[in-house]
Amino acid sequence: MKPHIAISNYFFLLLFLLSQLQSFSATPSSSSSSSGTYRDTQQLLSFKDSLPNSTLLPSWLPNQNPCEFSGVSCKLNRVSSINISTIPLSTNLTIVSTFLMTLDALESLTLKSTGLTGPISFAAKSKCSPLLTSVDLANNSLSGPISDVSNLGSCSNLKVLDLSSNLLDFNAKDSARFGLSLQVLDLSFNKISGPAVAVDPVQRLQ
Repeated sequence: MKPHIAISNYFFLLLFLLSQLQSFSATPSSSSSSSGTYRDTQQLLSFKDSLPNSTLLPSWLPNQNPCEFSGVSCKLNRVSSINISTIPLSTNLTIVSTFLMTLDALESLTLKSTGLTGPISFAAKSKCSPLLTSVDLANNSLSGPISDVSNLGSCSNLKVLDLSSNLLDFNAKDSARFGLSLQVLDLSFNKISGPAVAVDPVQRLQ
């Protein structure tokens, strides 16, 4: 009987080791997801703290899941979409690009009528989310030459950019691609100058 007992012991030991191995292999994935969610939370809170009025976005609180923040949607527990239109953020695009456009899994950003001012800029040494395809900045007070759109060059997968109803200077002779792979660029209701030629303010670039 002793050989039988020894084999049984080895069998249960093997099962135990296999269960530990499975648990260990699952831990990095879970840890990675948790770490990503934490980074998203910290970036959103840093954006909130950078606003002139830090009492805005009252549901954006520390130690909370960012997927429960107002205006925020998630996929696989990572921030994938932000729509905080009509909230008077009164900030500039550098702040937006620093904390929002760099969120790892962000796909869509909508900041209509939020009091954005200044030129189209992107934070130095920052990299846009590789998943970001749509940005809506309509009905703000963004200014400067439309050629500044090229500052969004790190947003390599950006397809739709709405800059309508801002204060941007757009010369009819300007290139409409700006080094981006845009499919739709809305420049309607900005300051168009140059020769009197027909210009389509909503350009579909493919």
